[in-house]
Amino acid sequence: MTLAAVAAPMPAPEFQTPSLQHFGCEADLAWRALQGLQSTYPGFRSWYWSKVVPGVERGSRRIFLSTDQSGLKGVVIAKRGAERKLCTVWVAPHARRHGVGRLLVADAMDWLETERPLITVSEHRAPLFLGLFQYFGFELQEELLGYYGGSSKELVFNGRLRPNPSS
Repeated sequence: MTLAAVAAPMPAPEFQTPSLQHFGCEADLAWRALQGLQSTYPGFRSWYWSKVVPGVERGSRRIFLSTDQSGLKGVVIAKRGAERKLCTVWVAPHARRHGVGRLLVADAMDWLETERPLITVSEHRAPLFLGLFQYFGFELQEELLGYYGGSSKELVFNGRLRPNPSS
Protein backbone atom coordinates (compact mmCIF):
# COMPACT_ATOMS: atom_id res chain seq x y z
CA MET A 1 0.00 0.00 0.00
CA THR A 2 1.26 3.46 -0.87
CA LEU A 3 0.40 6.62 1.02
CA ALA A 4 1.04 9.83 -0.85
CA ALA A 5 0.45 13.49 -0.27
CA VAL A 6 -0.47 15.26 -3.46
CA ALA A 7 0.45 18.66 -4.74
CA ALA A 8 -0.91 19.90 -8.04
CA PRO A 9 1.87 20.59 -10.55
CA MET A 10 0.58 23.78 -12.19
CA PRO A 11 -1.39 26.86 -11.16
CA ALA A 12 -5.12 26.38 -11.66
CA PRO A 13 -7.04 28.57 -14.05
CA GLU A 14 -10.20 30.28 -12.82
CA PHE A 15 -12.91 27.71 -12.12
CA GLN A 16 -15.18 27.03 -15.04
CA THR A 17 -15.08 23.53 -16.41
CA PRO A 18 -12.15 21.63 -14.95
CA SER A 19 -9.48 20.67 -17.40
CA LEU A 20 -7.63 17.76 -15.80
CA GLN A 21 -4.36 18.45 -17.58
CA HIS A 22 -3.92 21.54 -15.40
CA PHE A 23 -4.21 19.67 -12.11
CA GLY A 24 -2.28 16.44 -12.53
CA CYS A 25 -3.28 12.82 -12.46
CA GLU A 26 -3.46 12.69 -8.64
CA ALA A 27 -6.23 15.30 -8.48
CA ASP A 28 -8.02 13.43 -11.28
CA LEU A 29 -7.64 10.11 -9.46
CA ALA A 30 -9.04 11.58 -6.23
CA TRP A 31 -11.91 13.27 -8.11
CA ARG A 32 -12.97 10.02 -9.80
CA ALA A 33 -13.35 8.43 -6.38
CA LEU A 34 -15.02 11.40 -4.71
CA GLN A 35 -17.44 12.61 -7.39
CA GLY A 36 -20.21 10.42 -5.96
CA LEU A 37 -20.31 12.74 -2.94
CA GLN A 38 -22.05 15.35 -5.10
CA SER A 39 -25.39 13.74 -4.20
CA THR A 40 -24.72 14.25 -0.47
CA TYR A 41 -23.02 17.63 -0.60
CA PRO A 42 -24.47 20.13 -3.11
CA GLY A 43 -21.73 22.13 -4.80
CA PHE A 44 -19.10 19.46 -4.13
CA ARG A 45 -17.72 19.60 -7.69
CA SER A 46 -17.27 23.36 -7.59
CA TRP A 47 -15.73 23.17 -4.11
CA TYR A 48 -13.23 20.51 -5.18
CA TRP A 49 -12.03 22.26 -8.32
CA SER A 50 -12.21 25.89 -7.13
CA LYS A 51 -11.10 25.47 -3.50
CA VAL A 52 -9.28 22.17 -2.96
CA VAL A 53 -7.03 22.01 -6.00
CA PRO A 54 -5.96 25.69 -5.85
CA GLY A 55 -5.49 25.26 -2.07
CA VAL A 56 -3.14 22.35 -2.71
CA GLU A 57 -1.12 24.60 -5.01
CA ARG A 58 -0.93 27.31 -2.31
CA GLY A 59 -0.06 24.82 0.42
CA SER A 60 -3.17 25.44 2.53
CA ARG A 61 -4.75 22.11 1.58
CA ARG A 62 -3.41 18.66 0.97
CA ILE A 63 -4.78 15.51 -0.65
CA PHE A 64 -3.63 12.24 0.89
CA LEU A 65 -4.02 9.07 -1.19
CA SER A 66 -3.70 5.37 -0.46
CA THR A 67 -3.13 3.10 -3.45
CA ASP A 68 -2.01 -0.41 -4.20
CA GLN A 69 -1.73 -2.53 -7.32
CA SER A 70 -5.53 -2.69 -7.56
CA GLY A 71 -5.90 1.10 -7.59
CA LEU A 72 -7.12 3.79 -5.22
CA LYS A 73 -8.04 2.64 -1.72
CA GLY A 74 -8.64 5.93 0.09
CA VAL A 75 -8.55 9.73 0.00
CA VAL A 76 -8.33 12.35 2.73
CA ILE A 77 -8.44 16.08 2.03
CA ALA A 78 -7.14 18.30 4.83
CA LYS A 79 -7.06 22.07 5.27
CA ARG A 80 -4.86 24.07 7.59
CA GLY A 81 -5.03 27.75 8.27
CA ALA A 82 -7.50 29.47 10.59
CA GLU A 83 -8.99 26.03 11.15
CA ARG A 84 -7.35 22.63 10.99
CA LYS A 85 -9.88 20.42 9.31
CA LEU A 86 -10.34 17.02 7.74
CA CYS A 87 -12.53 18.14 4.85
CA THR A 88 -13.08 14.75 3.23
CA VAL A 89 -12.43 11.16 4.28
CA TRP A 90 -13.25 8.45 1.75
CA VAL A 91 -12.27 4.77 1.67
CA ALA A 92 -13.20 2.44 -1.18
CA PRO A 93 -15.79 -0.15 -0.13
CA HIS A 94 -13.38 -3.05 -0.74
CA ALA A 95 -10.75 -1.42 1.50
CA ARG A 96 -12.95 -0.56 4.49
CA ARG A 97 -12.17 -2.08 7.89
CA HIS A 98 -8.53 -2.68 6.89
CA GLY A 99 -6.91 0.40 8.49
CA VAL A 100 -6.76 2.52 5.32
CA GLY A 101 -8.79 5.36 6.84
CA ARG A 102 -6.76 5.26 10.06
CA LEU A 103 -3.47 5.55 8.20
CA LEU A 104 -4.69 8.39 5.99
CA VAL A 105 -6.26 10.31 8.90
CA ALA A 106 -3.12 9.85 11.03
CA ASP A 107 -0.97 11.15 8.16
CA ALA A 108 -3.29 14.13 7.69
CA MET A 109 -3.31 14.86 11.44
CA ASP A 110 0.50 14.94 11.39
CA TRP A 111 0.39 17.48 8.55
CA LEU A 112 -2.30 19.47 10.35
CA GLU A 113 -0.20 19.35 13.53
CA THR A 114 -3.20 18.50 15.72
CA GLU A 115 -4.76 15.45 17.33
CA ARG A 116 -8.17 17.19 17.34
CA PRO A 117 -8.94 18.23 13.76
CA LEU A 118 -12.36 19.60 12.97
CA ILE A 119 -14.42 17.10 10.96
CA THR A 120 -18.08 16.89 10.00
CA VAL A 121 -20.23 14.09 8.67
CA SER A 122 -23.90 13.87 7.74
CA GLU A 123 -25.94 11.88 10.25
CA HIS A 124 -26.91 9.25 7.68
CA ARG A 125 -23.22 8.54 6.90
CA ALA A 126 -22.04 8.71 10.53
CA PRO A 127 -22.23 4.94 11.15
CA LEU A 128 -19.51 4.45 8.52
CA PHE A 129 -17.16 6.62 10.61
CA LEU A 130 -17.99 5.43 14.12
CA GLY A 131 -14.95 3.15 14.49
CA LEU A 132 -12.59 5.77 13.11
CA PHE A 133 -13.94 8.49 15.40
CA GLN A 134 -13.75 6.21 18.43
CA TYR A 135 -10.21 5.16 17.57
CA PHE A 136 -8.99 8.76 17.51
CA GLY A 137 -11.21 9.91 20.39
CA PHE A 138 -13.08 12.48 18.30
CA GLU A 139 -15.86 14.19 20.26
CA LEU A 140 -19.22 15.36 18.95
CA GLN A 141 -19.51 19.11 19.57
CA GLU A 142 -22.62 20.19 17.66
CA GLU A 143 -25.40 19.05 15.33
CA LEU A 144 -26.52 21.42 12.58
CA LEU A 145 -29.74 20.87 10.67
CA GLY A 146 -29.55 21.71 6.95
CA TYR A 147 -25.99 23.10 7.08
CA TYR A 148 -25.22 21.85 3.58
CA GLY A 149 -28.81 22.21 2.40
CA GLY A 150 -31.76 19.89 2.65
CA SER A 151 -33.06 18.34 5.82
CA SER A 152 -29.97 16.36 6.75
CA LYS A 153 -28.22 16.93 10.06
CA GLU A 154 -24.46 17.57 9.96
CA LEU A 155 -22.53 16.24 12.97
CA VAL A 156 -19.50 18.32 13.97
CA PHE A 157 -16.59 16.77 15.86
CA ASN A 158 -13.69 18.43 17.71
CA GLY A 159 -14.90 22.01 17.31
CA ARG A 160 -17.56 24.29 15.89
CA LEU A 161 -18.26 25.15 12.28
CA ARG A 162 -17.96 28.62 10.90
CA PRO A 163 -21.12 30.06 9.33
CA ASN A 164 -19.95 29.64 5.71
CA PRO A 165 -20.11 26.03 4.45
CA SER A 166 -18.37 26.87 1.17
CA SER A 167 -14.89 26.78 2.71
